[in-house]
This record gives sequence, C-alpha cells and structure tokens, in this order.
Amino acid sequence: MSNCGRITDEGVRSLCTSTPISENLTVLELDSCMQITDECLTHITACQRLKRLEVFDNRQITRPAIEHYMVSKLE
Repeated sequence: MSNCGRITDEGVRSLCTSTPISENLTVLELDSCMQITDECLTHITACQRLKRLEVFDNRQITRPAIEHYMVSKLE
C-alpha cells in the first residue's frame, strides 16, 4: 500500500482488525502514505504475525511512536 495517499488511520484499523487478514499478515508496507499518523501503529499491533513493517517517509509518524511500537512487539 506504499505511496497510497488515500489510506488513513481508519483504513489501517479496518485492515488490522479484519480477522483473516490480521491473523496472516506478515508484511505491511506503508511508505509515503501521508495521511497515516502515530495512531495507526496502535492498530498494527493487532497483527501478531507481522514480521516487517515499513513506514518510511511518513511525516505524521514520529520516532517515539515507532520506538514504542518496537518495544511492544518484543513483549
């Protein structure tokens, strides 16, 4: 979904709370999706099998939110 200017936090929430998807999603690329924010990372934690997340070039996602997400994945 990289470079998709129309994806929002709500879209990420819908994707990550959809049972078959959230249980099987292993890669999520959200590079340059300018409408997503730190909030989307809280939804992404529902994807337990996620091995790779890319959120490069997203001005509304902060380093502290990414660090918090990474720590939560280790728990």
